Amino acid sequence: MKKFWICVVALVAGVAGFSASALADEWRIARSSGEVWVSTGGTAAILVSTGSTVAERSTVSTGPNGRAMLVRGRESVVVGPSTMLTVAESGAFTTMIQHAGSAEFEVERQNVQHFAVETPLLAALVKGTHFVVTTSSRQAEVEVSRGIVEVTALASGQMGDFLAGMHAIVTRDHGFLGFLGDAAPRMWQGAPRAPLGLPDLPAGGGGLTQTAMGTTDLVTDLAGSILGTTGDLVGEVGGTVGDLVGDVGDTVGDVVGGVGDVVGDLGETVGDLGDTVGDLGDTAGGLVEDIGDTVGGLGGALGGLL
Repeated sequence: MKKFWICVVALVAGVAGFSASALADEWRIARSSGEVWVSTGGTAAILVSTGSTVAERSTVSTGPNGRAMLVRGRESVVVGPSTMLTVAESGAFTTMIQHAGSAEFEVERQNVQHFAVETPLLAALVKGTHFVVTTSSRQAEVEVSRGIVEVTALASGQMGDFLAGMHAIVTRDHGFLGFLGDAAPRMWQGAPRAPLGLPDLPAGGGGLTQTAMGTTDLVTDLAGSILGTTGDLVGEVGGTVGDLVGDVGDTVGDVVGGVGDVVGDLGETVGDLGDTVGDLGDTAGGLVEDIGDTVGGLGGALGGLL
């Protein structure tokens, strides 16, 4: 009986250890805000909240107002707004594929490289560090806050070790590994390769405002957001221009009205002058008539004397 209980305890301990190990390999959402979706193995994405688990081959997507913090032991990933991130591998070696947006990584220090982030333009490989990856359709960037990040430009094969404070950048137009700032990283030439595929992204339609989504949906939502913002700006500019034109029109109307009033006043003044001239003419005519009568009277008087 004693041996039986020893075997049972050992079995329970083994199962508990296996369960703890399995749970340790899973990421969970420690904090979230706004719209956050998770899809697993190509299934339709569902809205999730704090406490949800993110298994291997799951994709986390956020809306324009969404944020999520993924935690696994002492490691964490802060997923920013309008971001899509897939946990491609989650074990002794972790691989995350960042399709779009921005994510901040806190990776536990180990003696070997054990954590990689892949984008369509570059890959970042680390032993343990703190860094931020930002990717779009035109370029990808890596900013290192602590430790060393090995960055590879996939199209050219160029590689470099970026230390704390360094900033790596790869553009789609050139494909070369570049850096921002005064300090240059140690660089060497590697082999070009294609980016990793998109493992089991959720199928079906829908975008960041629905339950099912894909890469095209994310781009569509981002483009819609940009176009909406542009439309608002155009509307505001148009309204401002309209107001300015209206103000100019009012000012011109006031000026023209003022000129009209002045012309009217001048017309009235000219009319008054005309009346005055007419009165003077009448007066002069009366005087001339009176003088004529007087001269006529004098002429008649002279004729009688003669």
